[in-house]
Amino acid sequence: MKRTKLERHTVLKTDPEKRQEFQRRGAANSKHKRRPISPASPEQRQFVRGKFCLECGTAPADPCHIIDRSLLGEGQDDTRAVFPLCRTHHDAYDSRSLDALPLLEQDGWREHLAFAVGRFGLVRTLERVTGERWRTASYRLTAEDWAA
Repeated sequence: MKRTKLERHTVLKTDPEKRQEFQRRGAANSKHKRRPISPASPEQRQFVRGKFCLECGTAPADPCHIIDRSLLGEGQDDTRAVFPLCRTHHDAYDSRSLDALPLLEQDGWREHLAFAVGRFGLVRTLERVTGERWRTASYRLTAEDWAA
């Protein structure tokens, strides 16, 4: 039987040096690295420049793509494909924890929402913008339904 030295995979809370070394080693080898943000076109950056975050009203705002650039190749450089969000809310939107539908329903942003629906479809745009799963219902009409 081959015997090897056992290694601890969890760090004891009482040893801060080992904890720091373990965290450094784990961060370097992590498979779950943060994806880089999709670059916006120069026209999109110019469009958002000087605008405030739609959620909190702070500046500066980043151009946030309504639909991920990776999902749609054509038309993603259009200025209607983005809306302004600060870095915090942009990260929340990308992680699907910010419902942007009320923000895009404001006057002046409905054209952007309509652009996304036209390129990506209604249900999939709703799923992306709200961060929720929308189920299409299949209805079976009965005689009682027709009588009502």
